[in-house]
Amino acid sequence: MLAAHIGTSVMIEITKPQAESFWSVCSEYLARKTDMVAVKELVSESANPRLTSLPEIYVRLLESMSNKQGMPKSIGNIRRLSTVLSDFSPSDVHERYGLDWAALFDEIKNTIKPKSRMKKSVPQNYWVVFSKGALDSAAFLSKFQSGEHFAETVSQFAKNEILIPAFPKLLEFEIHGLGFALACDFLKESGWPQYAKPDVHTKKILSGVGLADGSDYGTFKAILLIAKHVDETPYTVDKYIWLTGSGNLYHRKQKFKTSRNEFFKFYRKQSTANNGFQATSALARRRA
Repeated sequence: MLAAHIGTSVMIEITKPQAESFWSVCSEYLARKTDMVAVKELVSESANPRLTSLPEIYVRLLESMSNKQGMPKSIGNIRRLSTVLSDFSPSDVHERYGLDWAALFDEIKNTIKPKSRMKKSVPQNYWVVFSKGALDSAAFLSKFQSGEHFAETVSQFAKNEILIPAFPKLLEFEIHGLGFALACDFLKESGWPQYAKPDVHTKKILSGVGLADGSDYGTFKAILLIAKHVDETPYTVDKYIWLTGSGNLYHRKQKFKTSRNEFFKFYRKQSTANNGFQATSALARRRA
């Protein structure tokens, strides 16, 4: 296994046998823990249709932007904000507020009257972050003539192995509070199975078996490479790893008992039993 430094990430080269070994163990672990019919339902194309309506794309972007730490609890259901966000028309929102996030903040406070804490003078306040990000998102999306135009643009990046990380990086730069990982979440949950989200479970599990360095970008690239080797979509590989760590079959409102440590024990046991590879990254070796 080879490793190379890209920026602050240690990019780990994953061979086809290594990817297949990991995928086999991950699939077997899930099969022992839960109903695989439910897993297949979660990763099916019908469960994640491509969004081609700008208002729906805007809603999904706001949902992903708010999907961190305690923010979902503070912000609540995005759709309750339709009156202050012009029925989620990006162009109408941009025309109404421009980039005046304080105006949107005040409108939310006076019209929606959230119960969560709203303090305009605190940059880290979730409603401040949301208001800035919501207007940045509207400004960005209003540049597209239609949802189809947006979808065509994303597809140009998604089908190119070299350029695929560029679009979530662009979103990270354009939209306050989004970040690379949440930009990937937005794209994969908007119907682009070529994308995967580096979250706490995917990062911990892939770094724990030595296939990634634990960074957002390194984890993203590792999932794409594994997917390529095992002939699955990055979306599917992402969901399998995420389920291994979370046990959350949210589409059925069910959970099964699992943990990352339990998976690591199973992984080591299966690797030893099969005389397969047990990955140790260059980064891990240096720290040992």
